[in-house]
Amino acid sequence: LHEEEVSAEDVFLDLGCGMGRVILEAARYPFGRVIGVDVVPQFTAVARAAVARNSSSLRCKDVNVVTADALDYEIPDDVTIVYLAAPFGEEVTQRVIEKLVASVDRAPRNLRIIHLFPPDAPRLDGFARIGRIRHGKRRVRRWARADYLVMYAISERADRSPEAAPPP
Repeated sequence: LHEEEVSAEDVFLDLGCGMGRVILEAARYPFGRVIGVDVVPQFTAVARAAVARNSSSLRCKDVNVVTADALDYEIPDDVTIVYLAAPFGEEVTQRVIEKLVASVDRAPRNLRIIHLFPPDAPRLDGFARIGRIRHGKRRVRRWARADYLVMYAISERADRSPEAAPPP
């Protein structure tokens, strides 16, 4: 992310946050809130400790680490950026994307997904309503595309008119 793409109204969610490396990085941006979710209690304990240790250097002061399964976690309807580091197989990825799309349907907004994936991980290109915005760049060679790091956006439903109220 470029810093100018983030404001205090943005909420960052890392599903499969592990020990918190990415949520610490996100909290250095001017997000209004940063959330990390992981199913492994030992990982979330390490992440919470890392956030506490680094709190004085974080721009975002509202950082929350949750121990939960991504499939059980209710996506907050104010999340605007989701980070997925390919921690899931194809079936779980499908269900997580369905949850993200349902959240956008409940509360229409611009929701971007930053997806980091190894060669054998499921890609998001085949999902309806998800479109690529751009590829990442490698730090060593700024001009080189990093095909394993892609930003996507979830589009709003085609049947929703701007005046339509969100479904109950």
